[in-house]
Amino acid sequence: MVALYRRLRPARFADVVGQEAAVRALKNQAAKKTPAHAYLFCGPRGTGKTSLARIMARACNCLHPREGEACGECHSCLLENPTDIIEIDAASNNGVEEIRSLRDSIRYAPVALTYKVYIIDEVHMLSAGAFNALLKTLEEPPPHAILMMATTELHKVPATIVSRCQRYELRRITFGLLRQGVLGAAAALGVGIEDEAADLLARAADGAMRDAQALTEQAAATCDGDITAEAVGLMLGGADPAQLAQWASFLIHKDLHGCLKIANSLISAGRDPAVLTADLAGHVRNLLLASSGGAAMLSEETRAESFVEQAKETTTAFLCEALDVLLQAEANMRWHPQPRRVLEWALGRICVEKELVTTQIIQKPQVKQEKKPTAEIIKKPETIIQKTADASFNPQSLLAAIAQQAPQLTFQLTAGRFESLEGDVLHLVFPPGETIARAFTERPETVAKIQDIASETLGHKIRLQITSKDQPQTGENPMQAAAAAFFGRENVTVKND
Repeated sequence: MVALYRRLRPARFADVVGQEAAVRALKNQAAKKTPAHAYLFCGPRGTGKTSLARIMARACNCLHPREGEACGECHSCLLENPTDIIEIDAASNNGVEEIRSLRDSIRYAPVALTYKVYIIDEVHMLSAGAFNALLKTLEEPPPHAILMMATTELHKVPATIVSRCQRYELRRITFGLLRQGVLGAAAALGVGIEDEAADLLARAADGAMRDAQALTEQAAATCDGDITAEAVGLMLGGADPAQLAQWASFLIHKDLHGCLKIANSLISAGRDPAVLTADLAGHVRNLLLASSGGAAMLSEETRAESFVEQAKETTTAFLCEALDVLLQAEANMRWHPQPRRVLEWALGRICVEKELVTTQIIQKPQVKQEKKPTAEIIKKPETIIQKTADASFNPQSLLAAIAQQAPQLTFQLTAGRFESLEGDVLHLVFPPGETIARAFTERPETVAKIQDIASETLGHKIRLQITSKDQPQTGENPMQAAAAAFFGRENVTVKND
């Protein structure tokens, strides 16, 4: 049985959705019978690159085109599988020999059509030698030949190839058109679909019409009758909009118990923690856009009014911090064996730890403004530090040791400074504004790594204590400090252009 997305593949320019600029240009060329010698269609998956190439190949060879569309009645249009339209999959035919074969066969005139058309799909997969072999043919093809190439990764195609083609960059298909595609696919399958289920499928398609149609076919197979939002949610492994709104409300009000309860119920129902984290991050991102610019900043797939109302319950700063933690958790889940724990860690960080960091940032300047310490009060803690701190402690040597054994930690540590060593307590201080660097350093695995290296370097067991306070300006940026720690200060020279 043929898959649904193949049955619904566009056969005419009028059937292509969301690519008006490219369709208009191609139709005009077909109507005037002035096709280019080479085309390059690029864009995300499922946006119509190969379909446009096939439609243009038919339109160029049509004997009586109607406003750029193939008539469907002439000899050329009635041929089902014309030998003069050749499709090549570059992913599996990416060598020099395959392109040499193309170069040899392109010289021969077409058998039944006006033009011999070569459609090279996933052209970025060609090897460097294959691109070089194609270059001369692409520059000066025979008058009866047209080359059409499609790629999802334009940056991998050499500039010498791109410059010799007419390039058409296809856009991601909008939510509204994807939703219509989902409804059309459901109608083609002869099943009904709930509005909320159609929204979920269109959002999951992520700009690709092929994905929307394939997901609809899968959802129809999952349901006994009509496609429901509940069945789609279980199939996709995510949360529905109402659950996300409730979840975000718990985050905003720092209700960790409520956050964990929703996470547990969704995961127990079979939802994927990674998908849940991505969905929650997307919801918080929409709240951030609503908080910054209102409904105009939100894309059409969201219910703008509900996001604007919920965004009024919190601040932009909190939403930025929450989104940062969720994106960090989403990235960590890719290789963590227990993604559920990563999600729970992120919820705890947002509800508990971020509140402490915010309190420190806000309250520290207030203490300084209300109470101006005298010179005697300033000297007193300095005297205590001189008595208790280890005068032989060299922060730079410790930072150099960390740079050698764990270079991935160097940049975050240079955002702060090792202030002192008091007995077995090593004091690491960050400025109030360095919340991201401090949050990274406070990870349990990072603290353990620093403590191990410090214990080995200093010769006795060390316990790390991380605090926030203002620090004097050193005149050295973090990149210079990190380079000095890694390569040695004597080997680093700063040049100002």
